[in-house]
Amino acid sequence: MNSQLKDIIAAFDRVFRKIGQKPLLENTEFTVDNQLAAPYFMRFYSVPRTGRMSLSFDISTGGLTFNIDKTREVPDIGYDIIRDSTEQFEGVLEMIFSSVIHVEYRGARTILTFINADNIRVVEYKFHTGLWPSWFSASTTKIFEPYFEV
Repeated sequence: MNSQLKDIIAAFDRVFRKIGQKPLLENTEFTVDNQLAAPYFMRFYSVPRTGRMSLSFDISTGGLTFNIDKTREVPDIGYDIIRDSTEQFEGVLEMIFSSVIHVEYRGARTILTFINADNIRVVEYKFHTGLWPSWFSASTTKIFEPYFEV
């Protein structure tokens, strides 16, 4: 396994320990796509659970990319940022795995809003596919429980 992958997995492990979970490679809440596994790339999928959002993420020498619900590459974090801003990166991981996620779908647009335990909106990611405007489409929302209970 490449040193960049080891660094990223070590950050996951620190965050998971902080929120009372097993390390990433031992965590039964994720499966590794062994067909894609290589010394420089690993893809992880969440184990489906009722009330919990599906997600996958890719760890590579270039960094980390999440695919949360219908969004792709949100967030996408380069290895240099992970290496140089480890504390902030671990904060993003903790937010993703311990926040309530409010999702709004409107046409080709998806908005993910992460809400912390104090009921404060932490961050919002917007994802749009295609060129067609979404303002004419009906809006639907879902609320997903935190991936891990803290």
